[in-house]
Amino acid sequence: MGRRSSSAGRSFLAVRCSRWYGREHKRRPEGEKCQATINSYMFGNAKALAEIAELAGKSDLARFYRAKADTLKILVETQLWNSDEQFFEVLKEDLQFSGAREAIGFIPWYFNLPSEGYEAAWEQVLDDQVSMPLSG
Repeated sequence: MGRRSSSAGRSFLAVRCSRWYGREHKRRPEGEKCQATINSYMFGNAKALAEIAELAGKSDLARFYRAKADTLKILVETQLWNSDEQFFEVLKEDLQFSGAREAIGFIPWYFNLPSEGYEAAWEQVLDDQVSMPLSG
C-alpha cells in the first residue's frame, strides 16, 4: 500500500493542531505535527466536561462542549486517517502523513472516538505482512 502523497482535500488552517485543541504548543525543529493523541485526549475532555455541565444543569455549556467533541471527532477522522494505510497517522506541517504506524495510532479508540469503519487498523496488529512497530 502506498502512502498518500498529495495534500488534496486538506487546508493548512483546517489541520493546524493548535486550532484543534485551542492552545499553541512549542514548535519542534522538524515543524508542527498534528497527532491523534492530543486531539483524542481533548475529545475525551470535551465529552467529560459536557457530562459534568449537564449534571450541573448547565445545558448551554454542555452543548458547547459536545460541539467541541463533535468537531474534534470529525477532524481526527477526516484529517488524520490515512485511508491508503488504513491507520491514524501523524500529519506533518507539509500536510503529508508521517508514514509510520505507531502505537499512538490506536489512542482514538481509548476514548471511543472513531465511528464504525476504522477497524482495519486493528487487523494490522496481527498481520505478519504489515510492519507494525508498536512504539511511539
